Amino acid sequence: MPSIVERIAKKYLRRPAIVTIGNIGEAVDTVEQRVEFVSGEDKRKKRLQQILSSGDFAPPIIVFVNIKRNCDAVARDVKHMGFSAVTLHGSKTQDQREAALASVRNGQTDVLVATDLAGRGIDVA
Repeated sequence: MPSIVERIAKKYLRRPAIVTIGNIGEAVDTVEQRVEFVSGEDKRKKRLQQILSSGDFAPPIIVFVNIKRNCDAVARDVKHMGFSAVTLHGSKTQDQREAALASVRNGQTDVLVATDLAGRGIDVA
């Protein structure tokens, strides 16, 4: 993970976990990582809609947020944009978490909106 991304994670996430799969410092070839800083709620929503609507990224898409309240709000926004979305955060039961991941894995859901809980090693392939 690039050092700037690591610093950001430490600054904004509680108890971030580092999961290494493959070569350290490199994402697997099937994963594209992108970090963008956009100030202002309206600008963030607009940029997220641009990214999702661009067609540049095929589902499943994971959007990380800093707190679970934002997780639910962003998922609502994504749904209003016309995409299917589920959430993954610490207030979900294990059954709810597994159901959310299953819907992403089987192609029913386009976007997973998650807190750092999902950064602990999930496989959506």
